[in-house]
Amino acid sequence: ASAKAELAAASAQIATAQAQLADESWKLSETTVYAPADGYAINVQLRVGSTASAFAGLPVMSFVETEQWIIALYGQNELRAIKPGNEAEIALKTYPNRIIKCKVDSIVWATGTGQLPFGGALAQPGSPPMLNKYAVKLMLDEKEKGLFLATGAVGNGAVYTESMQPIHLIRKAFLRVGTKLDWLILKAH
Repeated sequence: ASAKAELAAASAQIATAQAQLADESWKLSETTVYAPADGYAINVQLRVGSTASAFAGLPVMSFVETEQWIIALYGQNELRAIKPGNEAEIALKTYPNRIIKCKVDSIVWATGTGQLPFGGALAQPGSPPMLNKYAVKLMLDEKEKGLFLATGAVGNGAVYTESMQPIHLIRKAFLRVGTKLDWLILKAH
């Protein structure tokens, strides 16, 4: 009887130790931050032994994806003609006199109000649309893949759809003239 009691007590201790080990293993797994894609972290606010964030949802780092993509904002009435695969061109002020070739990847149809860059929240019923615009994701053409695109850079662009094709030539001319004007820095320092 004494041996059975000791065996039961030892079994209980083993079960308790296994439960503690499982709990500690889970806690350890929660200390690992996984990247959502290939890239690198900048402006890291994490330090060994510190709490990642005192409040849920506060950023502790900025993450830059290795694969760059461009977001162009278009009005709702413009979207009906835009399709994945459409040719697009952009002209960024950081690259005067250069036209950057792209293709439409997709239209982001579900974005929370004012949410750029994208987060996890979806648009809520009754909330006003984000500047009455929807985001169109553009991917760089293969020839442009090595080009450095500064996060937050702005410029002008165009998507060339199947509709209004005679106007495309005029739009391309305007885009090219505009990027030549980006050489001018009309600002008194």
